[in-house]
Amino acid sequence: MSALALSTSRPRHVASGARSTKAACGSSAQDIQDDGDAYVLVQGERHVMHGTTDDLQTAQRYINANGWVLWFRANGVQYVVRDPGLLHRLRTGYARSLQLRAAQDSLQARQQALAAQLAASAAGTPAQTAQGAASDTRALAEQQRVLTQKQAVLARKQAGATRLATRQAVSILREALASGRATRVAG
Repeated sequence: MSALALSTSRPRHVASGARSTKAACGSSAQDIQDDGDAYVLVQGERHVMHGTTDDLQTAQRYINANGWVLWFRANGVQYVVRDPGLLHRLRTGYARSLQLRAAQDSLQARQQALAAQLAASAAGTPAQTAQGAASDTRALAEQQRVLTQKQAVLARKQAGATRLATRQAVSILREALASGRATRVAG
């Protein structure tokens, strides 16, 4: 059985959440080595991955009756894992990263609402005094600054959680290969 050579560097694409798998989400990193290895955990409409959108489409072809599959490619060979224990461990490993992503999404929505308020305040109305408008603008700008700082903290935490989850995922994939719980598929 071949050794799994998946890199633990930053994922090429990490996608998650309760979004449609057709939605663009996650992040891309152009500066990592392209070793050709990848994995995708699909849970119904949600997914977590280290790979490309083509890998996601490939994984979706192997979804079982309950909407779950772990597909991965190691050294150019494709595998599917359906072992409930391994799937659970992989999902658990990504739970913190997914929670942080949801918190970032919430903060981003608040920032967008503040930006709209800031634009409206800056436009002003004839009834507003110049002093009142400036005061409103300063207060909104301060709120936005605080949210931006919180967003930066969450981004750092999520990056760390994603790195840890990726290392755990690689360990789980190696275990699947070593234990025979990974089934080789055509590809």
